[in-house]
Amino acid sequence: MGVSELSKKSYHELKDLGRKQRLVYDQLKIMEQMRPSAQDIADALGWPINSITGRLSELKKFGFVEKTGTKISRMGTTVGTLCTVDPADKKAMSLLDDE
Repeated sequence: MGVSELSKKSYHELKDLGRKQRLVYDQLKIMEQMRPSAQDIADALGWPINSITGRLSELKKFGFVEKTGTKISRMGTTVGTLCTVDPADKKAMSLLDDE
């Protein structure tokens, strides 16, 4: 899938997400206030981390998830924190910026 195809898909509705993408998105939404990392989401879902990172990459490409910063993990390493995004809000903001 090329970049232009991905950008076209970035404004898909949430209902168009696959089952695992939706589960990851929903879990992130629930945990959003705690600034979760991919590992936090994996732990909450009981999935291996490699099942989460692929879904998060897809969700980022579609515009539903963004990295918000970093934090120190329980292992003492720096990890990225995540949040959900409504692509419709981003599109509306870009339209306002064009005015």
